[in-house]
Amino acid sequence: MKELLKVSSGNSKLTSRNIVSIPAGLTCPKAKICRSWASVINGKSQIVDSDTTLFRCYAASQEAQYPAVRDNRMSNFKAILKALRKGNAVELIDKSINKNLKLTRIHESGDFFNLDYLKAWLKVAELNPDNIFYCYSKSLSYFLDLGIPSNFYVTASWGGTEDNLIEYFERDSRVVFNEDEAKKLNLPIDHDDSNCFKKGSFCHLLHGTQPKGSEASKELGKRRKLKKTNQTIFTGYSK
Repeated sequence: MKELLKVSSGNSKLTSRNIVSIPAGLTCPKAKICRSWASVINGKSQIVDSDTTLFRCYAASQEAQYPAVRDNRMSNFKAILKALRKGNAVELIDKSINKNLKLTRIHESGDFFNLDYLKAWLKVAELNPDNIFYCYSKSLSYFLDLGIPSNFYVTASWGGTEDNLIEYFERDSRVVFNEDEAKKLNLPIDHDDSNCFKKGSFCHLLHGTQPKGSEASKELGKRRKLKKTNQTIFTGYSK
């Protein structure tokens, strides 16, 4: 097999692991309040919000800002679609990941866009029992009545069209606008995906570029202002 997926091995917050991504929004059929995607309009890369967008997906903002990121994820998507049609998606995924990296995060961006795609990942996990695979997903109905390997960890993500199914999952996460909201909900804030391997609920702080004038944008402005104020208090200096 000549064509393999483009797999990264970490980012600013995660230690070395396989990270396989596909386009944000376009591959998230069950997303709702965070659904947005990158698109090229009149030759310019832009972010597009859906009618239900409450806050923008950070991954979509990345793709709009960095065309190379968007192109890599789109390339993966096209390769996966082709492999699903040919019936060799399991082989494609299995040969693309570095088995020496014991962790594989499925989707820094994107989601399981159909059942056959999810089944391919589950089969890859079965073929590699010494490796750990994990994901966040709003495509919750696809997981029902499937045998999930013990080395495959799924975190149900709030804010989709199937939130009513979250009760059937061992762990779940949601985006909060600030630390006070996390405290009111009594939820730990995850910074490094460590909560993906524990049972229970947790959250992530809102970040990324948000629609101008939106509540999400206003909240980020407040947090930046507070951070700047705190820097002045503790250092006695602010740019």
